Amino acid sequence: MGDLMKDRSIFFRSAILVLFISIALLGCGGGGGGDDGSPPDDPTDDPNGLNPQIPELIRSSLERERSPQISPSEMETLTEGNNRFAAELFRNFAGNRAGNIPGNLVCSPYSLSLSLAMTYAGARNETRRGMADALHFFLPGELLHPAFNLLDLSLSEQGDEEAEIILDIENSIWIQKGSRFLAEYLDTLALHYDAGLMTLDYTAPDTARTAINDWMAVMTGGRIEEILSPGALLPDTRLVITNATFFKALWKDPFEEEMTEVRTFFPPEGEPVDVPFMNQKNIYRYLSKEGFQALSLPYAGGTVEMLLLMAESGGTDALVAQFTPEWLDGITREMAEKVIRIYLPRFEYAATCEGLEEMLSGMGMGLAFTTEADFSGMTGGPDLMLSSLVHKAFISVDEKGTEASAGSGVIVGPTSPGEVYATVTFDRPFIFLIRETETGTILFMGRLLHPLQ
Repeated sequence: MGDLMKDRSIFFRSAILVLFISIALLGCGGGGGGDDGSPPDDPTDDPNGLNPQIPELIRSSLERERSPQISPSEMETLTEGNNRFAAELFRNFAGNRAGNIPGNLVCSPYSLSLSLAMTYAGARNETRRGMADALHFFLPGELLHPAFNLLDLSLSEQGDEEAEIILDIENSIWIQKGSRFLAEYLDTLALHYDAGLMTLDYTAPDTARTAINDWMAVMTGGRIEEILSPGALLPDTRLVITNATFFKALWKDPFEEEMTEVRTFFPPEGEPVDVPFMNQKNIYRYLSKEGFQALSLPYAGGTVEMLLLMAESGGTDALVAQFTPEWLDGITREMAEKVIRIYLPRFEYAATCEGLEEMLSGMGMGLAFTTEADFSGMTGGPDLMLSSLVHKAFISVDEKGTEASAGSGVIVGPTSPGEVYATVTFDRPFIFLIRETETGTILFMGRLLHPLQ
């Protein structure tokens, strides 16, 4: 992991996304953790004078399964469920309903599914059934976790430095020091998620928060420095599950920076704004239907794309309302290669997706957030409940970045691809998805309402 973090600086940005998800579980009955015999920390190491915490790893002796025995149909079932959850999540986040997030939006439904799958591994009885319904986990547990493992391994293979793509997914679980967890749960984490448990003392919540925030900053290259705000952890917090996803890639056909020009963007509210628009003429997969346009921007390597969806007029509400896996599959099947002149604004922003507890409760897993929750598959007893979820993400889209690898692994399109079929200007609100095209997995999705927010 360390070498990969060092290597990140040599890639220029066509798109950078970093995401963090935190799932905190509280002890239903309270109680502190025991002493694990670790040496005392030096308080002078902390600039605030607090006693820093040095986590210790608890992990099964089992190695990760590198060749999960999952059939293609089972993988399709997993992806179908994940994408159905993604669509429902996006309709809640971006739609005209409770849980709506105003302004620009970016999230990673895949990473959220992955983090909740690790929690689901410890759920039992009605809690487990409610989570399966909400998350669209159609496979039984003995297949679900190996399937997630195989999907994660296949997605991680997209991190090809020769193609100048980084897709790095890191899982970490932080438990109360002195807590006991079942060997079966530890085995599941190690075999299928390549994860163990990191010990913290939540009876000192500020220093525990600092330890998790420091991990977050490292995993995201400093893009998100404080995932947990003061007060986010309580003395009776018992477990926090984190997932950090870092995606960084070159466009297959980079935009020429000297071609960037100032044009006008029309947000749904307020005055129009003049911002830099990247532009180029090239061959893209494209679709124009009544009411909207769709265009695919491929990344180097050819297996990941940014899919852009823009309504002919107005905002994104009409698109969000019909957003389902079937609708999206229909669009991608109908798209065809055309010579397009594209104008796309540069944009960069961070977003916090709040209200996940209420949203997931409404989707069927409300029991997990109550004292009646059953996560006995983690500890052997019904002493944990899901308390909160934190999901933050950052996105940056531009023409290019550092010159150190300006030509490495880039497949440049034809200089004169032919007569322009259509000019597509993304000068009003649009939806974007970053998809792995071989499985159809939606890695990230978002909505741009205003490029300067």
